[in-house]
Amino acid sequence: MNQLVDASTFADAASAELDPIHLESLAAHLRARGPRMGLHRYRDLQQLTWLARGEGACELDGRTVPLKGPVLVAAPPGVVPHFELSSGAEGLVVLAVGAALGELVPAEDLAALARPLVISPPEGAAGQMAAAFGFLQGEFARGEAGRRSGLRAGYLRIVSLIARAAEDVSEGRLSADAELVARFRALVEQRYREHEPLEAYGQALGVSLARLSRACRRATGKAPLALVHERVMLEARRGLTFGAMSVSELAGSLGFADAAYFSRFFQKRMGVAPSAFRDGRRRG
Repeated sequence: MNQLVDASTFADAASAELDPIHLESLAAHLRARGPRMGLHRYRDLQQLTWLARGEGACELDGRTVPLKGPVLVAAPPGVVPHFELSSGAEGLVVLAVGAALGELVPAEDLAALARPLVISPPEGAAGQMAAAFGFLQGEFARGEAGRRSGLRAGYLRIVSLIARAAEDVSEGRLSADAELVARFRALVEQRYREHEPLEAYGQALGVSLARLSRACRRATGKAPLALVHERVMLEARRGLTFGAMSVSELAGSLGFADAAYFSRFFQKRMGVAPSAFRDGRRRG
């Protein structure tokens, strides 16, 4: 498999909203980050690892799983896979910003990314997965028009294969914190425009606010309200970059009754007013 240029400086979740998918060779990934890279760099990243050739083991959410390529390891945000692989192992690693998954993936397929999975596909499915990762690799390397559409299409193809294969795979053990945070993120995706109090989220999830807060802080390092605001800001930045609505109209579409309050909310987190942010993106 072709080796990609080491692109280890993956943008963080706050700045990668316009290109939320990153791809690199497995060798570059392990070389740049080390086989046991700390959790703090991965709290909001969905990781898909395709081991095309080689063998070894993966420590995944408290259990050790033997690996022999071809095999796919899927880890949701907050769950960090640690690999010990044979010399010469080849594959690809795809990182997606967790806050953008609701934009990238249809709601009915998000569940396939909400728990750790190790998928050893049969021969036919292995060929399909290899082809899907190869397509994504080609699109990632492009610089011309259509790159974003190609990245989205390639990523969705991989997700579709994961969703189908997951029906035949025994579920990996997902920590209680990671499971709760995955459910919370899915609920935020549905309700972030409604500006509900956090207690409403806790009631919908069947847990106390204290329990939800502990889970979010353990799994992501962030408070529940910060995750809600992160999702609102993601949509705000997208709207200001690509949309035609005025700042006032965008504020209303995001559930803000007062455009001035939205402007203060945005500027506090981005350091610039919404209009200035839009002007800067358009000049760029």
